Parts: sequence; C-alpha cells; structure tokens
Amino acid sequence: MWPRKDGFYVYIPGGQGGAEDQPNDFYAQVKNQLAELGIEPTWSFKYNGGANPIAFGVTKNLLTHSKIIELMKLAYELA
Repeated sequence: MWPRKDGFYVYIPGGQGGAEDQPNDFYAQVKNQLAELGIEPTWSFKYNGGANPIAFGVTKNLLTHSKIIELMKLAYELA
C-alpha cells in the first residue's frame, strides 16, 4: 500500500495467465468486486518479472470494507 492524501494506492499480485490484451480470470473477479465499490483497477501484463499486478486506489472510508479485505486475502493466497 502506498499512502495517498485520501487513502492508499494498492498493488496486489494478479496471478498467472492472461495475455497483453486479455487479463486473467483473477483480474476479472477483482474488477467485478471493485466495481460494486466504484473502484476501477488496472492490470499490467508481465510487469516486473511477470508479476501481473493489479493496482487500484482505496479511500480511507473503504479500507475496512469486507470486499477490500476479501480481495487482500485472495491476493495473499496467490503470492
């Protein structure tokens, strides 16, 4: 997590798979869950040795939201 004025910017591992023009299934799952919170993630294919990170901003009021916590747990299990 990288601190921001109104919250944090988060990078989580995106898991294996996908292609430059087609993110993997985990990204699709993350994107759908974050859409419900009004958050649009980005995905970088093969960035930093193939890490495929998913990045998104989280405002302070959403840091303890159950969807954010669940995504963090899922990403930790992928690492």
